[in-house]
Amino acid sequence: PKRSVAYLHENVFRFIMPSFEHAVNMYENEVRYFGWLARLLVSINVVVNALLVLAISYSVLRALQVSIQNVQYKLVSCSLAMTLPRRVVRKLYRHYNDVERDMNAMLDEEKA
Repeated sequence: PKRSVAYLHENVFRFIMPSFEHAVNMYENEVRYFGWLARLLVSINVVVNALLVLAISYSVLRALQVSIQNVQYKLVSCSLAMTLPRRVVRKLYRHYNDVERDMNAMLDEEKA
């Protein structure tokens, strides 16, 4: 009886094990493909977000460049300058400083 039970046990596993191995391989492949898909989706999401940030930044800076010339009031200019990053403030300062120097030079030429 022990021999026949062992033989039966080995034969049952001989026919079932390949099916289990095949199912495990299929599952591993699906997990691998899912991981690849997740990496691909994250990469696409990062690229799309980066492009959107660049597009929005470009449009904001273009609008700022156009509208800053129309700003007439010192309070609005000062408030805007206080909220901008330091690099942008430096560029604005240089621009208005150059404009002021040019205006002073023109006034000096007119007086002379």
